[in-house]
Amino acid sequence: MEVTAFPLELKVPNAQTRAAMEESRVMMSTRQARLASADELFADLEKNSSK
Repeated sequence: MEVTAFPLELKVPNAQTRAAMEESRVMMSTRQARLASADELFADLEKNSSK
């Protein structure tokens, strides 16, 4: 039986990733989104796509 490695390296999340994870947990538990509509979401994505 051949054993293969996991196809990606798992790392401990950095501070920015941990903050984003906590923000998502809070939004899910309070059922509140950062953006009020799909239009706001797309505008935010467009604005930040060049970063």
